[in-house]
Order: sequence, then structure tokens, then C-alpha cells
Amino acid sequence: MRRGAGGGIYNRLGTARVTNSTFANNGAADGAAVYKFAGQLTLKNTILANSPSDGNCGGIGPIFDLGHNLDSGGRCRFRLSRGSFSNLDPKLDPAGPANNGGATQTIAVQAGSPAINAGSPSACRAAAAKNLDQRGFVRPGTGSTTCTIGAYEFNSPGPRTR
Repeated sequence: MRRGAGGGIYNRLGTARVTNSTFANNGAADGAAVYKFAGQLTLKNTILANSPSDGNCGGIGPIFDLGHNLDSGGRCRFRLSRGSFSNLDPKLDPAGPANNGGATQTIAVQAGSPAINAGSPSACRAAAAKNLDQRGFVRPGTGSTTCTIGAYEFNSPGPRTR
């Protein structure tokens, strides 16, 4: 086992699936923000940005790109053919996690972000997401035809009303 690897996720065994998430400024003493030692690690509709130590992705073997991911560096090897982006600034709020509404802090996506209107419709509609972001705000945002990549929906009209 590698100590100090995986500032956001360290997958040692089994299967880890990450969807509709944002990881920013995560690192470890000698490893990436998301680190796969063994098993299977899949990412979908997820932002990985600005990891200081060893990049956004690392480990042994591939981290599977299920589409609509955004990596601010090149270590994740995301594919444009899957609707994913590498070496692209997601334009996250430089203030970091903040109270943007909802029960937990989120990192807002700023206007002009390539994540806006680039998310996976199936990931946002999935049973777990129910067309809501981490805050419980409606996806897609006003003026968008599909959701934003990551945990925060840009220009959301707010919580779902019943």
C-alpha cells in the first residue's frame, strides 16, 4: 500500500464509481487527488482541478472515463470523443468551497466555464441525482439544454418546488 496517495480518493480494492462530483485543490504527500491502486475506478460528469502534488489522477492502471469529465491537467487522459476534456481550466470560484445554498458547501462554477452545458444528461437524470445538484438545486440551469459537469449547477433556478 502506498502511503500518502490519493488526496480526494484512494481506491485500493473493489469498484469505486464517482458521478456528478467536483474535486479541487486535493493532493497527497506523494500522490494525486484521485489515486487508483487496484480494482476499478470510474468517473462520470466529474471535475478534477488544480491538484498541487502529483496531478489530478494517478496510480496503477487506467482510471475509466465514462464521459463528460473535466481535468485541469493532463494526467487523467480524458477523451474528447466521450465528451470529456483535459488540460482545460474549469473556471471554479477561486474562493473555494462556500455556502452557495443547500446543506453542504460547494465550489461554484463561474460564468464562461467549459463545464456549463457540457454535462451528461443521463448522469444528471439518474435515480440518485434526480436532476438535482449537490445543493438540491434543479438541473439543467436556466438557459441550458443540459446540466453542468460537476457537483454545482450553473444558473440553477434553485431548489425544486413541489
